Amino acid sequence: MNEKTIARAFIAGTGIPFRQWRVQARMHAAAGLLAAGDSVQEVAAQVGYRSVSSFIAAFKERYDVTPARYAAHEVAARGLRSSDPSAIGAH
Repeated sequence: MNEKTIARAFIAGTGIPFRQWRVQARMHAAAGLLAAGDSVQEVAAQVGYRSVSSFIAAFKERYDVTPARYAAHEVAARGLRSSDPSAIGAH
């Protein structure tokens, strides 16, 4: 199987390209780690970013909030709501 065939099969199965799926998976994992109290620097490394600034930009692009603001919000609201970063500011 060549790369293009695999890419088409992945899109057919998930509805999105692998690169987009990978970013979504990384951001979902990052949100959970931030909610658990890990630092932004630790989370960036744990989800595979070599650069903290690249991680911050990707997180903010995905959820419209910085990882630090999300983490602070989670600490303040621990146990009171779900850990969906896109819900910050929606109240």
